[in-house]
Amino acid sequence: MKLPKALFLIPTAILFGATLDGWPYVYFQILRWATCICAVLYALRAAESNSKPTAYIFAAIALFFNPIIPFHMKRQAWQFADAAAGVFFLYHGITNIPPLKERC
Repeated sequence: MKLPKALFLIPTAILFGATLDGWPYVYFQILRWATCICAVLYALRAAESNSKPTAYIFAAIALFFNPIIPFHMKRQAWQFADAAAGVFFLYHGITNIPPLKERC
């Protein structure tokens, strides 16, 4: 499955933004949908490329942020979860984008 190279930036930006206070509830609904969808896409891609640990982590993120049956936690716990998932998306995105030399 071919995914856009910068797709990881969408959930990363939203997740890191969620660590700040003052967002309306709709922001967190968008966060759940965007994170869940992107995590499912990356889990499928990782499974196709036989990267089982990465696929399992993205599947867990998708389940944790699913908008259909949401988890309920305190604000501080969500801030930690948002930051941790954001770091994983960022790490995965940076390590899977080829260097400029290879792109040319």
